[in-house]
Amino acid sequence: MQQKSPSPLSRGLFSVFKFFFNLRYKRVKIDDPQQLKAKNTIIIANHAQLNGPIIAQLCLPENVYIWANGQMVKPRDVPKYAMDDFFPYKKGWTRIFYKIASYLLAPLLPCVMANGRVIPVYHDIRMAATVKNTIKRLSEGKNVMIFPECHEKKNNIVNCFREQFVDVASLYYKRTGEKIRFLPMYIAPKLDLCCFGKSTIFDPKEELAAERSRIAEHLSQEITRIARQLPEHKIIPFDNISHRGYITNKDVDLIPK
Repeated sequence: MQQKSPSPLSRGLFSVFKFFFNLRYKRVKIDDPQQLKAKNTIIIANHAQLNGPIIAQLCLPENVYIWANGQMVKPRDVPKYAMDDFFPYKKGWTRIFYKIASYLLAPLLPCVMANGRVIPVYHDIRMAATVKNTIKRLSEGKNVMIFPECHEKKNNIVNCFREQFVDVASLYYKRTGEKIRFLPMYIAPKLDLCCFGKSTIFDPKEELAAERSRIAEHLSQEITRIARQLPEHKIIPFDNISHRGYITNKDVDLIPK
């Protein structure tokens, strides 16, 4: 089924989104952008709350498509998704403010999904469509960016990763005979900087479960290593916690609460 073209209103709202967010993120520097020119690449990055996806959309080249939650496709699904995923830790009277914000996001996020370089991600039977669209983009010579963190803590830099993103590499190899390169990227909004780490290649000869664990661990360790080597700065965590709970990249023994 062919996807409908975005309406003029949708394109207009997306242009407004890009204009205002570019005012904040236009200073972000991508360290070694040549890394993004190699084909068959999946970039894995820390989420940094909303900063990661916004920076990916605004600052990465046009050949990079971004996984984004499919609950942002339809306006009626956005408020609940926003409260569950963006603002789950908001309490007291401030929760009313964020509830209002979740409804204000309802018309905007679907515009981003319709007009941006986005692959909707679903965690039910529709995941097959996500994988199909991802393989399609990779086969076209595009690259894909995934933010695989979940709510389980790993260290002071990143949360644990959902490992199933590695399955795309297995299916892509079976269909094309080509191996996927996984490239770690650390996003540091407080430094206006994105840095790449050492990549790893999917090995189709190994068991998939073992490759899931190996690749996820390698990528999370690389992102952590990059972060800790940079100048001291506040880490923006995956979870939308109070700014008072932010710690620095040098607080290696601390886990955000």
